[in-house]
Amino acid sequence: MVQPYYIIIITVGSTRVSAVDDDYDMFFHNPGMAGLVSQAYPFVLKSNAITIGMWVRLTNSELSGTVFFTLYGLSKRDITGKLTELIQISDTKVKVGFSGTPREEPFGSYELKAPTWYFLTFTWSAESGSLEVRRNGIRVAKIGSYAKGQNLPEYGWIVLGCQYDTVNYMCKEGAGFDGYLSRVEVWNRVLSSSDEIPTLAEGRTKSQSNGRTLRWTGYVSYTGMTIMRPSTAGDVVQATASLPPRITCPDMFHVTNSDRQVLVNWTEPKLTGDVDGPARSVFPNNKVYLWGGFRNTYVVYDKDGNADTCSFDVFVRKSDCSIDCRLAKKSGADGANICPTDSAVTPPNSWPHATFDTSCGASKTYTVPVPAAYTCGPRGTWNPWNAMRPFAWPKCTEIKPQKVQLKLTVTYKQLKPCSSVKDAIAGEIRIWFVNLNKIWGTSAQRTSNGFCSSDDCNEIKIDVKCGPTGRRRRRAAEEGVADVTVDDVSSNLHGPNGQSLSPEDVVKAGVLDSPSGLDFSGDTYPNQIPNVSPDLATFDVKTNIVCQEGQVDINGQCVDCAEGTYYKSGLCEPCRVGQYQDQPKQTTCKSCRTDFTTENTGTISPDLCYKKCSVGQYYDLTTSRCQPCVKGFYQDEEAQFTCKPCPVTKSTDGTGSTSQAQCKDLCQDGTEAGAGGSCQDCPRGEYRRLGFEPECTKCPTGWITPAKKSVSKSDCTVPDCQPGEKIDGQSCTKCPRGQYQPDKWMDSCIECGAGLSTVNTGSSKKTDCKCKYCHDYLFGDDSSENSCYMIHVI
Repeated sequence: MVQPYYIIIITVGSTRVSAVDDDYDMFFHNPGMAGLVSQAYPFVLKSNAITIGMWVRLTNSELSGTVFFTLYGLSKRDITGKLTELIQISDTKVKVGFSGTPREEPFGSYELKAPTWYFLTFTWSAESGSLEVRRNGIRVAKIGSYAKGQNLPEYGWIVLGCQYDTVNYMCKEGAGFDGYLSRVEVWNRVLSSSDEIPTLAEGRTKSQSNGRTLRWTGYVSYTGMTIMRPSTAGDVVQATASLPPRITCPDMFHVTNSDRQVLVNWTEPKLTGDVDGPARSVFPNNKVYLWGGFRNTYVVYDKDGNADTCSFDVFVRKSDCSIDCRLAKKSGADGANICPTDSAVTPPNSWPHATFDTSCGASKTYTVPVPAAYTCGPRGTWNPWNAMRPFAWPKCTEIKPQKVQLKLTVTYKQLKPCSSVKDAIAGEIRIWFVNLNKIWGTSAQRTSNGFCSSDDCNEIKIDVKCGPTGRRRRRAAEEGVADVTVDDVSSNLHGPNGQSLSPEDVVKAGVLDSPSGLDFSGDTYPNQIPNVSPDLATFDVKTNIVCQEGQVDINGQCVDCAEGTYYKSGLCEPCRVGQYQDQPKQTTCKSCRTDFTTENTGTISPDLCYKKCSVGQYYDLTTSRCQPCVKGFYQDEEAQFTCKPCPVTKSTDGTGSTSQAQCKDLCQDGTEAGAGGSCQDCPRGEYRRLGFEPECTKCPTGWITPAKKSVSKSDCTVPDCQPGEKIDGQSCTKCPRGQYQPDKWMDSCIECGAGLSTVNTGSSKKTDCKCKYCHDYLFGDDSSENSCYMIHVI
């Protein structure tokens, strides 16, 4: 499968090729992945003639028709704009399209063949319309009267190594070139086919600067290409029956393990062609690695030093991105798609990225900023800021019907005096709202009042201010300005006959469309106030969203700060570690009791306050106890829920470590830390692999290792022979009569010596050797028959 090519410029050979350094070849390999090289920037192309020259060498005779050169035209010096394919060259044909009518011309019997170097030229003139392709000076393709009288575009951009996909900015799958390119250059004139082109074809040391607009420089590599120095363009290449070396890496590799260290064993790359020796890699296989990721590269050579490389990503993950929904919901997660069911664990979507939509559903929203989706990447964590700490899922909160604040202003003029009637005016305005409140409610059934929650509307703020009318004469009549504020009014009210209006429109209709409105001076008014008639020209009513304390404006809706947060300066802030909030719409957080803390910010319940652990320990949520950090981890802070891993190649001597300084260099395979802290070899019969056995481990019963410093249990291949025995292949054999063996794990037994023998087989001591002349029940201490004596057996 073709890997994506992100448009990130990686300079050739890790450094950009300088303007004067052109003694190199580009080796394109791994055709399945399609090597891709392009110019860093477009070059000035506009002209009425062109010559393109290049050295080409194919290395795989089994491939045919692969594109290695494409010239695109642009109207501006911007490769993200429209690209027009002008010229495309493969080993079998040339394809042109700058006249608007694409044309192809095959090379016929002059197709390029591996492994020869060819000097290839393309020429075209607007004056004659003649288009030619020449191989080593010999014409192999011609198109007459092509694009006659036309000019080339303003700018050109060259892509080397594959057939380019201009939509996805990558090579087309399976369309990669397998071979070498060198000295790709462009001239703004037609080079002479009688002397200039043949001269260039003599070898790479020949050059032609007259009219040259592009030299062999300024390219960037994306993938599948290796710089080869010095250039061998034009050299004679001896054809061989063998194929060039090829290496194909496995796909992205990942392993999940809750332990810090894990033995990683990926599938070795596939080698084909003439390979000289095994492939070498930056990171070795079948070794112990820690949590994290890296990109591994393999290289293989043939006997001539030709190389091929491939790369793949390796990830060692602590988890597989699964979510324990019970814990997530306990912590507050209630997004519609985080845990859509009540299952204990929601499996990840797919490797290498698992995602969850953060939607809260139609009736809920978040009061803290959240991304469009949560992502667990190939490193296996939902928390990219701290992989050791569980991710704190934010909590959704209910969206309640929108509330607004209504403000009404109206002026009553010709009041004599104003101070004597202002309280009466305020009272009548309140009564007016009481009556209005009986008609309009917050629901279609009008079971809830629309403007006031109380029957007498005492919560409405009414302030009448008295002042002069502005006339400059004594004893001028006063005017009273009534300011009315109604808080927490539903943004949509329901009235008789299924009407639905905003509170602003309800008030306007009640004032402007009613015969009396806010006029309290009429004879028919129950509590008539003489001369108290409103000046409708001053009447004004408006509404605005005013969120209460503990609420924030989310898309025009006042929403309570959710549990686990508190209101501060117009925002809902998560409660800090050591605090919680189990109620919405709060302005502070509550602290856990003394010596208790929380695992994360945004905690929603006092049940999620846990005992603080001292340094060198962590709180285990499974056992509900403080546990010492295991070997290889430390914790230099109190009140933590995980321990910190030691750096790579380091570990601690024991458990409960309190500082990174206690992380020491790890003893390598086959060794363990001695009493003084230095590494010592595992004794015979024991083994240890770094990251698996904390100390040297004994072989299974009945077996030992062939030597000290063994690495694996698979090294336990020698039988565990005891004193009086010898190792005999895969079993133990007793020492025969006349021999003994005082030590274990020996390959042979020791002869008793002249004149001595043992009574039985399997002797383990030299003292078992007696006089060999003595008969049964007779024993002696030397070789003399006279020394024999009898032991009476009762």
